[in-house]
Amino acid sequence: MGTVYDARSIANAFIQCARKHGKTLTPMHLQKLVYFAQARMLSIHRERLIHQDFEAWQLGPVVSDLYDALKQYKDAPVSQEIANAKSDPLGLRERDLIERVFAIYGGQSAEELSELTHGQGTPWRRARASGNRRPVIPIQDIQDYHVEEWREEVRNTLKEMADDPAIREHISEGMEQIDRGEFVPASELAGKLLPNATHRS
Repeated sequence: MGTVYDARSIANAFIQCARKHGKTLTPMHLQKLVYFAQARMLSIHRERLIHQDFEAWQLGPVVSDLYDALKQYKDAPVSQEIANAKSDPLGLRERDLIERVFAIYGGQSAEELSELTHGQGTPWRRARASGNRRPVIPIQDIQDYHVEEWREEVRNTLKEMADDPAIREHISEGMEQIDRGEFVPASELAGKLLPNATHRS
């Protein structure tokens, strides 16, 4: 099991990522990007990325520690990294995950990201149905809901690679596992596909 991080250090990683791409992020952007990073970590590796829980606030999932650290900005872009954030160095897996989440969601507005968390059956909506003001969103709900996004992404990736006869057998096996609803660890997929992908290049 890998390191579990503070939400504020992951937010700092997103601030750095956005700066590298010439973009800025508001507090709402950061809340949602940290949420999607947590969801992706749970979906792919079945591990937490951050140790804090998300609460179901009116505008979507929120980590209260992160909210308190950024509330001075209100709706304005966050101009600097969060000071005094407990920061363990990110591993390669976590850095890649943050880059991927930013590539998928970084170009969307904060409002668009909020809408993505509000759909029918989302963990946020299920938690809000409890009637509590700011209920905790169960970590298992986040994993169970977002694992389908991961499976769909894997399906699409495997379909794109299926024309290569050198890896077709492995792709077929992986697709069958996904269609059965089995968890396919990222490391297992990489072990099957990467040597063949290297061989064909």
